[in-house]
Amino acid sequence: MNERVFVVEPGFLVKLQILHAVDKPISSMSVGEICMKCGISRRTFYYHFENKFDIGYWYAGVCQRLYLDEIGRTLTCLEGLVKHFETLVSERKFYEYMATDYDERSHARERVAMQREHTILQTLSEYHGMPDPSPLLRFCIQSYASSESAHAKQWFSRGMDTPPETFGRMIEAIIPGELKRLLDDVPSKKAEVPPLVSG
Repeated sequence: MNERVFVVEPGFLVKLQILHAVDKPISSMSVGEICMKCGISRRTFYYHFENKFDIGYWYAGVCQRLYLDEIGRTLTCLEGLVKHFETLVSERKFYEYMATDYDERSHARERVAMQREHTILQTLSEYHGMPDPSPLLRFCIQSYASSESAHAKQWFSRGMDTPPETFGRMIEAIIPGELKRLLDDVPSKKAEVPPLVSG
């Protein structure tokens, strides 16, 4: 079995340190306070993030690349969804602090849904030989990506109250049948997906 190596992005540990410095609702913390708690300058903070609200979207993006993006490549739908939500739950406290501001960032949710749609189309093209899905399948992908994002937002807002495996099964249940069949047909060279932890 081949191993897929997760290359840690530059600045990963600093970004994680910034995330862990958030110890109360993020709306009540200034960037200066976050910097002081993790011992970095404001310049370093702004090198990594545009603003304090981007911290949570960065980590969610890391989890997405590790697991959601691997659905249909190295993971089945259920495997990818459950691993994704388990990794997010590992930072539950941070997301509780961010939840109060989640609704104000709906444009970010739309960006996440568009990225998911693009990744699923890329997966079908590069891993399943479907560079030009039918209009109906494209509609299913767009609808699913939007619905997945909306339900994930609600899950965050509720404090991740549903266990990852249960929530993963719930999201799996809304994947349109043809799309699920295609994505669950993982290419034969299935790799182990490494954990998020780095050195």
